[in-house]
Amino acid sequence: MLPHDCGWPLPPTVPTFASLDARDLPPDADQIEKDLHRAGRLELGVADADVEAHYAALRSILRAWCWASTAGTRQSYSQAMSRVGATLLVAVENDAERAFLSFAWLMRSLPRNYYDTGYLVDVRALRLLAAWRWPESIVPALYEPLEMVSSTWFLSLWAGVLPQECCVAVWAQMIRDGLDDSEEGDQAAARAAPAGADTSLRVGLLLLEAARPRLDEAVVTDREEADANVSTEDAPAFGVATYT
Repeated sequence: MLPHDCGWPLPPTVPTFASLDARDLPPDADQIEKDLHRAGRLELGVADADVEAHYAALRSILRAWCWASTAGTRQSYSQAMSRVGATLLVAVENDAERAFLSFAWLMRSLPRNYYDTGYLVDVRALRLLAAWRWPESIVPALYEPLEMVSSTWFLSLWAGVLPQECCVAVWAQMIRDGLDDSEEGDQAAARAAPAGADTSLRVGLLLLEAARPRLDEAVVTDREEADANVSTEDAPAFGVATYT
């Protein structure tokens, strides 16, 4: 369950949603307007009749977070947050205040400045772990494509990658990872630690494991094409014996 289902308060340093929502336009207001239309409302099943209300609630969440991020929170605004906010809104039937509560806790579960450069640590860690675990599948030729794809995974926190129900379950675990097992509610608010990225890495490994058959096919195809492109003139350069 997410914090909005458990009666948690907002994390420390995060002002109330009402106070944030009442402020003037934040510096990122223009960017937020563009990001509303990139948040995947069709994939989330938001009907045309509900789209304006959905955008209005998402706009409130993202603008509120822009102001909250100036109050000492861990994460500044990023375009990828729009998908996270949109998914939370669908999960709480467009209740912006409840969605913002869980959004704030989720952002707190991440290492500081995750959306600036911190996510790159996870991207590289995933590639290193995958190459160590499956060296026949994760070959050097796949390193760069894997890092490009997993950047999207980590920045979106799996929104738009996993089904909505799976995202909510992963996010709940990411938040819980940062709490002592004996703590709940107000005590948890004071003791949360940024450990959510560990869960995200485990999800990435599970996805790659599921994709291994396709990755193996790509590796075989790549090797076959490379072999076909090696002419007899090239053979000595590859250390291959030639015969006349």
